[in-house]
Amino acid sequence: MTATEKLRLILSPTVMESGLLIKDMTFIPEQGATAESIAELEAALPRPLLPEHRELLTTWNGLSLDVVKILAATDNQERIQSILSAQDWVPAENGNVAFAIDPSGFLYFQSTNGQVWSSDHDGGEITLLASSINEFVSDYLFGAQADRFMGEAWLVKLQQLGLCNEGPDNSFKPNPLRGSA
Repeated sequence: MTATEKLRLILSPTVMESGLLIKDMTFIPEQGATAESIAELEAALPRPLLPEHRELLTTWNGLSLDVVKILAATDNQERIQSILSAQDWVPAENGNVAFAIDPSGFLYFQSTNGQVWSSDHDGGEITLLASSINEFVSDYLFGAQADRFMGEAWLVKLQQLGLCNEGPDNSFKPNPLRGSA
């Protein structure tokens, strides 16, 4: 499932009414980033955006959820920080591009090969989390590996809402990165 598809599920009326996210701490832009704003952003970045990142931006131009904020292409988004404003905190090697932050101080960025990494502002520890933004959103934030993001209680909430990726035998699909980051 793509990150955009998973986020559409998370933002659906049924899930929003469940209390999974705090409505008052959620801001969803009415429109996505324009081609012009993405071109301007890419000109200032170490590399072009990968397709999955571009899809998120053209759909919403950032999202502000209580558990994570997807950074915007432009500076003029209400309640959503821009990618360029966070780019200085991203390790410069590997064409890394910032794409999300969370309230606990983690910055999430994507390398040229698509892998998603986190950087902890407290200790500067950098950890590999997922092979792509799609996997990061669908499995790490809101899926079978979500206990790594916000603990067992978060995972249980997602399971109760039917939002976790499950295999054909109802067991959770293993994440090949789990424990190796």
